[in-house]
Amino acid sequence: MPCGPFGYEVRYWPDVGYRFAHGDAAGILVPEESIANLLAAWVHLEGRVLSPQLRATLEGPVSAGDGAAGLAQWTAARSSFGPVPDIDPYQPLGEDANSSWQQILNCGDDAFGAAARTLADREKRHGRSSAELRRWLEAQDRVFAACGGRAPLPDEAEPGWPATERADRAYQRAAARFYNRDFEGAIAAFQEIAGDASSPWRDLAPYLAARAWIRRSSIAGCPEEECLARAGELLRAQATTARDPSRRAAAAGLFEYVELRLDPEERARGLAALLTDSRPPDGFVAPSLPQALVDYRWLLHYARRRGDFDDLTAWVELIHHPPAAGAAEAARRWREHGGLPWLAAALALGPSREAGDAPGGDVLAAAAAVPDDSPAAIALGYHRARWLSVAGDRAGARQVLDHLLEREDLTAGDRAQARDLRSGVAADLDELVRHGLMVPTERGFVIDHGPLYGDDTVGGPWWLGPAALALADRTLPVRRLAELAEDERLPPPLRRHLATAGWVRAVLLHDDPAARRLAKGAAALAPEVARDFADWEAARGGARDFAAAWLLLHNPGLRPALREAGGRRDGDGELDGMRDNWWCSGAAGSAYSSRSDPAPPPPWPAPERESALRELAALGAVPPAPRWLGEVVLPWARAHRADPRVPEALHLLVRSTRYGCPDVGYRNVSHAAFALLHERYPANQWAEKTPYWFD
Repeated sequence: MPCGPFGYEVRYWPDVGYRFAHGDAAGILVPEESIANLLAAWVHLEGRVLSPQLRATLEGPVSAGDGAAGLAQWTAARSSFGPVPDIDPYQPLGEDANSSWQQILNCGDDAFGAAARTLADREKRHGRSSAELRRWLEAQDRVFAACGGRAPLPDEAEPGWPATERADRAYQRAAARFYNRDFEGAIAAFQEIAGDASSPWRDLAPYLAARAWIRRSSIAGCPEEECLARAGELLRAQATTARDPSRRAAAAGLFEYVELRLDPEERARGLAALLTDSRPPDGFVAPSLPQALVDYRWLLHYARRRGDFDDLTAWVELIHHPPAAGAAEAARRWREHGGLPWLAAALALGPSREAGDAPGGDVLAAAAAVPDDSPAAIALGYHRARWLSVAGDRAGARQVLDHLLEREDLTAGDRAQARDLRSGVAADLDELVRHGLMVPTERGFVIDHGPLYGDDTVGGPWWLGPAALALADRTLPVRRLAELAEDERLPPPLRRHLATAGWVRAVLLHDDPAARRLAKGAAALAPEVARDFADWEAARGGARDFAAAWLLLHNPGLRPALREAGGRRDGDGELDGMRDNWWCSGAAGSAYSSRSDPAPPPPWPAPERESALRELAALGAVPPAPRWLGEVVLPWARAHRADPRVPEALHLLVRSTRYGCPDVGYRNVSHAAFALLHERYPANQWAEKTPYWFD
């Protein structure tokens, strides 16, 4: 488990969901696009229209039951007979419940619903106060006790019990074996029940034996070819011979799952056709559309690869899980077979220099020839502009994007992406501001640049989008950054951020004129630190360096790299407990986008570009903040014992080594600050607040 760095990633357009199902054109495809979007896009790119049924399936989230509804039904029925024992439908996947954080749904809605119906029937048959019903309830409580972990089996039936009660007890013991993961015992017990002509459970037992074979394959290590084949035999028979139509349907659905596991390529062909309103292969047993989408998603994430998928599934797989050479593979398939889907994929996944793509080649020429009324025009126009940008043809990219942005059928997300790219190829600072300002939509928690967790709505303020922010951060010299911070077209929160980040950058670069200019703007926009900026401005020499360190120690949110909107939930003056404080090695150039396109040359004059490159190189050599702060604070503290700020500064310096970016070089800084603080100021409140130093 990583211990940092932690942060928040911001989205400026929807990159998940089902946006392609809403319209009649394929919008901007992106690598790792959702499967539902890709299925809808394929239909659009083939020039067809989604049926209402397929549109509804792709638009709506598909999820399996979580046991909650069935458990509520059972709890309501059971509660009239006394207190209901606690039941956890989930069981740890591993054998050790204390060490396994992965869980499986062990008892689903159908189990609890069947128990509630059986309880009502047995109450009617035996009577509410009967010994038979009391014994049934006690046994069923034991069965459900095994849902969340191992539990004792219900006692065996006694010889003198009625035949129905003995049959119920045999079924309850078989179910408890299943939930206890005694799959071999459960299979044998269910097969015995199936052979008992007098048991009311004989028709259901073969289906449950098949489920035990499947569960044995899934979590107990039984080879799929053996266990799933045995399950398939039972299910095939149940699907045709079970007297209850609902059981035949359940057996057919589970048989489809077995086929999906045993022959994923063939099953994928049928599911892909079904999910794009095409004709499935002859003999294909079609599930409902929602179930087909569940199966197809499972197949793309977990199925074993034993051969080539059909053309559609290969296309979905390539974009959803793009390999390093994905663009080259898509271009190869387009050259061999043609078609808008593969042309769009080749553009969306490239250009990648590692894969040998060459912007301006036949792929780009073919995209340019696609007319505006084509269902692929939006996707191809956007990605053609991106290719032109990477090739250095900023003017060509601007022309394509300006034409694309004239369309009235762009979704809000596609328009935001196009505007963002347009700001990245801006001809000057004015265009960067005009096209780059946008409102972020979502933010999620990120650990070590991993997946997004806990999405929430951000909404305002207006901020620079990823491309504009990256262009300003990586290519503007600090003096032009000061000019941008003074642009009154920008909202005050953004101007404040540009001014404070620019000031930190100028301090680290020892650019005193730029730092003074930026400090003036920062003080006006951040009144809570205006006094600190004034103290810094009034100081000279080493005193000014210490004043800068003092201001930074009290404002852990300050750093030289520009942040996305809402990229740090705490204010600049608040310490982030997850180490999103100050800066790490290489003080600028944070990642602003999941794409890794090579950066096009910036539009600024050559002297400014060269100045920005020198500054970035210098910032790249800056040590992490705690070490930089130590290099300033420790010499000043040793030489100015009477400075009343020193004890607090030493305390904050030690704190920075705990909450700053992880680095092996903090030991000396942390110990030196701790030792100096306790040696010179042992009775000071800041020494009392600093009981530790950090290795």
